[in-house]
Amino acid sequence: MFSIDFWTTTNMSLFWDYAKVLLETTAPGVMIWFALIGVGMLLTIVVGAWKESAKKDNDDDYDYKEY
Repeated sequence: MFSIDFWTTTNMSLFWDYAKVLLETTAPGVMIWFALIGVGMLLTIVVGAWKESAKKDNDDDYDYKEY
């Protein structure tokens, strides 16, 4: 019976060479894209929280108790 043997040393070496090239060429662009999106989301959250805290009435009275 005919069998296809993918797990030979030559095929695995070729596979890992392709994987290495893919990671070296594609990964930096993808990581930069995700980093920019993440920084944008973080800045949106921080700016929104900053504006919300500026709108709040900060004249609340607090009780200070010393025991």
